[in-house]
Amino acid sequence: MGLVLVDQDGTIADFEGALLDAFRAKHPGAPFIDVADRHEVSARKQYGPKWGPAVDAIMKTKGFYLSLPVVTGVPRAFDEIL
Repeated sequence: MGLVLVDQDGTIADFEGALLDAFRAKHPGAPFIDVADRHEVSARKQYGPKWGPAVDAIMKTKGFYLSLPVVTGVPRAFDEIL
């Protein structure tokens, strides 16, 4: 068996959903831009200089990446790959 490398965010984990949920929870009065309405790849850039640092702070929160929800079907797909 060879080595299998998998990108985590957006592939096996719902990075965007978790980030935006955390952003809305922490900053309920801030503007919310749905992923489908974004024109930047980076959420930090999309929210600009006023809210971008708040988005960045959420991504840098200890445990954020470890707590990302798994995309439906991924565990079964990994079982089939491996």
